[in-house]
Amino acid sequence: MTESDFEKLLLFRHQIDEMRMLIESCTAISSIRYDSIRGFKGDLRPTEDRALKLIYLEEKYNKILFRYTVELYKATEYIEQIPDAEIQCILFLRYFQGLTWQEISNQLKIERTTCAKIIKRYFNSTQ
Repeated sequence: MTESDFEKLLLFRHQIDEMRMLIESCTAISSIRYDSIRGFKGDLRPTEDRALKLIYLEEKYNKILFRYTVELYKATEYIEQIPDAEIQCILFLRYFQGLTWQEISNQLKIERTTCAKIIKRYFNSTQ
């Protein structure tokens, strides 16, 4: 795996969080407008339209969640094969828990730039 593959995990997490918030807001508000959601056109009654759009959002959410789960599994197997525990820890905190470099450095009691450099060096050495 490359650093880019791990960055995709962060992107998936961001997309999942956005979709979850959108679905929650759609179910919480009874008179929501869905004009901004791509893939929907037509003149359905508001309740039917809302239900169809919610189904669409949930299906999209599930597809993203499935892709994230597959990538997470690959990343987990990859990390388990790394012999250096510090690198494993940094990768886990950054890409699985979504912590910032500053949060990771605070937990590991090292400089913020050191965390990023360790990972950068690791990925450069595996190419």
